Amino acid sequence: MRFFISLVGLIVTFFTARAQVELPTQSLKIGVSRVGLDAPDAIANRLDVQYNRQLGTTRLTFGARAGYLRTTHASILPTVENRRSRKTIDLTLGYDLLKSRVHRLAPGFGLSAWHRDDAIVRQASFNQNPDGSIDVLSFTTGGEREINFGPYFSLEYEVRLLPNVSLGAHAGLNNLGRAGWNSVAGILVGYHFR
Repeated sequence: MRFFISLVGLIVTFFTARAQVELPTQSLKIGVSRVGLDAPDAIANRLDVQYNRQLGTTRLTFGARAGYLRTTHASILPTVENRRSRKTIDLTLGYDLLKSRVHRLAPGFGLSAWHRDDAIVRQASFNQNPDGSIDVLSFTTGGEREINFGPYFSLEYEVRLLPNVSLGAHAGLNNLGRAGWNSVAGILVGYHFR
């Protein structure tokens, strides 16, 4: 009888025991963020790609996010649109507050670099014809084409849906000097690996 119980215990252990596996320490994520801009089109969508790496066996993480947005909207002229684009890089150092394999909540800080390229109609002169149509006599566009650097503050939450797949949300605030304060909020889907 003792042999039978030992044999059953060995078989159960063989099929249910797992070796200790190392958890993934790196992740690659893609997502979409809503980014605050200055007037007249105060918000836009940005495509994001993010890389995170856990630093050693600590709860510190290094993150690098690159983003791109391009938005157009109607101007005071019916045939000319205002155009804005941003190419962004955010480097952050975060600390995971939760001791969990499934959930991650990490405030962080770092540096942002944004390439800003805007072309906006600033002024226009019109002439109204007797039939009611309008002729544009002249218009001027103005814009900004510059690179801005500044501090970046972030908060990220992530939940593991599968051992290597996660869904996360992030929010951030950065000060880009002359370009002002920008807010960012978005969602990311990630793949985790060693």
